Amino acid sequence: AQHFKACIGQTPAAYLAQWRLTLAAGQLQRGRAIAQVAHDVGYGSASALSRAFGAHHGHSPRAWLQQTRRTPPG
Repeated sequence: AQHFKACIGQTPAAYLAQWRLTLAAGQLQRGRAIAQVAHDVGYGSASALSRAFGAHHGHSPRAWLQQTRRTPPG
């Protein structure tokens, strides 16, 4: 774990959590239901994913989606 953090800059658990949330964000942008996304990326419930997503992105999945749809890329 120490070697991983030295190389990557974060703990294995933090890296995994970030990776799962990145996967979840991509699936949500493709229109997948949050309950299915939660299951697919390893969260026990849509509520658990929503809490983690909000803590990481600063918005609920729904608010984040609305914001990303309004903001042009680039």
